[in-house]
Amino acid sequence: MTLKDLSAYKNIVIQCPDIPDADAIGSGYALTEYLTAQNHSVTFIYTGEEISKPNLKCLIETLNIPLKHTDVLPEDTDLLVTIDCQYGQLNVTKFETTAKIAIIDHHQTHTNPGELICIRPAVGSCSSVVWSLMCQAGYDFEKEPQAAQSKSAVSTALYFGLLSDTNNFAEISHPLDLDMRDSLRYDRELIRRLKNEAITLPELDIIGTTFSNYKIIGDIGLFSANAVDPNLLGFINDIVLQTKGLNSCIVYSKMPRGLKLSVRSCVREIMANEFAEYICKDAGGGGGNIEKAGGFISFESIADPRAVTSLYGTAWRAVEFLEERVRAYNETYEKIYCTDKLCTRVSADGSRTETVSFDDAPKYRKLPNPVGYIPTADIFEQGTMLTVRALVGDIDVIARSDIYIMIGVAGEIYPINAASFEKCYIVSDAPYKPGYEEKDYMPTITNRLTGARAELTALAKTCTPKAAKTIHALRLTRDTKVFGIWDAEKYSRGHIGDYIARDDNHMCDGECYVIRKNVFDATYTEMI
Repeated sequence: MTLKDLSAYKNIVIQCPDIPDADAIGSGYALTEYLTAQNHSVTFIYTGEEISKPNLKCLIETLNIPLKHTDVLPEDTDLLVTIDCQYGQLNVTKFETTAKIAIIDHHQTHTNPGELICIRPAVGSCSSVVWSLMCQAGYDFEKEPQAAQSKSAVSTALYFGLLSDTNNFAEISHPLDLDMRDSLRYDRELIRRLKNEAITLPELDIIGTTFSNYKIIGDIGLFSANAVDPNLLGFINDIVLQTKGLNSCIVYSKMPRGLKLSVRSCVREIMANEFAEYICKDAGGGGGNIEKAGGFISFESIADPRAVTSLYGTAWRAVEFLEERVRAYNETYEKIYCTDKLCTRVSADGSRTETVSFDDAPKYRKLPNPVGYIPTADIFEQGTMLTVRALVGDIDVIARSDIYIMIGVAGEIYPINAASFEKCYIVSDAPYKPGYEEKDYMPTITNRLTGARAELTALAKTCTPKAAKTIHALRLTRDTKVFGIWDAEKYSRGHIGDYIARDDNHMCDGECYVIRKNVFDATYTEMI
């Protein structure tokens, strides 16, 4: 769905969840302003209890957001757009209407797909989804009209929506969220004010009781916060993680549709974003960065059909599910630690240690599949600080004549120095054509100083691997974390069926890395 698809409707109602948060208000306000500027008659509404949270009232009053509290849908409504929620779900009042229904959301899909639906569960906020739609429609945020009380009102509302839904950006992970955060020009003074009006005295009491409501699994602490604003979970978690003996903590709260999680880690053996993703897989969604992340476990996705279908029953099952996932995580991953001299494998429970040897491993040759490359100094001035952004995360590099960016056969992105490139690849005159399709996000490269951004595939040239490129590789029989010698903070995950490999022209005996099965099968052939 695009915003152009809404142009056929004159009288449009945009409906928030019954308990609207900053993301719902910000995304709904931005859409209201856009459609109003396109000469539509737009009404922005919510039902349920009236908003009482101090920073949300401040946001609405300062920016003159035309959000109305009502229990009645206007009779002349042609189009009803539910924003940050989905028509027919429990968290939004369902109006029986003959109007056309549209849905814009970022939560897990719980409705039948249709022609006027834009749901992107991987994105951290609905504000980012609306921002993307507005950019696609040609809205110029640089020329945004100024509100009477606040400059850049739409940008400020969208920015605060993302800030709130990602715990002050601690749980931000999707590149679309990062792009919006980096590009918006917002009212900094108002954002500071909104951040400092977030807690009421009753909420302060709830935060205090959370510290005594916990369970410890291994070195991971699970803390239950009763009926607390989900945006406060990270604040609580930053405190409890300081407890001696706890290397990771999860603070969770029961929401109307599921458990909202805040995840923290202070050891390199657990990256918070990967931990959150593991816990919420097939049950909601999770992400963030290596120290701070968040997630959501949907009641509907893990419901036991034999259980009582009450909020109490589903919440109990969700907590049980959370505890099961944490225990499974502790028992799942083997670890491989790389040094200059050797690779050491440690079992999931830490009871066994052994040296990983590639001497007798099968040997493979890299296939001459065309791949993409971008000499950084060809597109940016030498010394420019750059960020390469892809779905798997950001890579920071400096534009230099000896640094290239590679685009692999499956769209994987990685830097390479010029000497290794010339040794392993042959430059081709053929135009670069990606051999993969990425619908959710195309990798970009950004000048960190000016914000200038371009798609990598549009800049890439073509090259092919030389036949001399060979590796020794072992297929993984257990999920594994590989701690390489070049990054002291992060690990690479390999799953059963993936490979760990060592280049035959390796510089260190203990150097190895993970290759995903789909990339390996498309890239290498065994040498018999």
